Amino acid sequence: SQAEIDIENYNYFEAQRKLDEALTLASNGKNNKSLGIIYSKKGKLQLIIEEQDEALKSLNKAIEVQRFSKDNINLAYSYKTLGEVYLSKKNYSQASDYFVSAKNLFQQEGLNKNLAETLFLEGKTHLSLENYNQAKILFEQSIALAKKEKFTKVESAALINNAIIYATIGDNDKALLVANEGLQLAKNNKYSDLV
Repeated sequence: SQAEIDIENYNYFEAQRKLDEALTLASNGKNNKSLGIIYSKKGKLQLIIEEQDEALKSLNKAIEVQRFSKDNINLAYSYKTLGEVYLSKKNYSQASDYFVSAKNLFQQEGLNKNLAETLFLEGKTHLSLENYNQAKILFEQSIALAKKEKFTKVESAALINNAIIYATIGDNDKALLVANEGLQLAKNNKYSDLV
């Protein structure tokens, strides 16, 4: 959608305006699937511009509509985004719960790229909780799936975060090896936000 393009181009005000217009149109037409998607995208945008409380409201509306209309694919996206909101608020328990819900739906639907990203985010949650063994397992699952799907950005990020775990538990050789692999992948693909 045009709002997604505006978000990718950091034109958040314009994206917000277009989502509000689309929400009005979808509300009048009683198209529940569209309504759920728009609320979910609005929640993602609100997360990006650090309006977490507003994002929670939008995402909860999206989830309500998506559950009712049995739109499992978009429900999974909403759960993942809600997990990201709770992760940003440092509410790790809630974040983990929503990542698990998203992960289960992505698995059911066979959406492996989304599953790889959700495993990575769930791993970050466990890393924040200093639950290193669980975080390592999730990062390794994410890496394997991302590698299979050629989703190099998630693979790179998971490798870099896994290196943090190795360094924390004192395996500096493994940390250096894994970090270099992740950073090289980021550099080769010009992921400046990871380098």
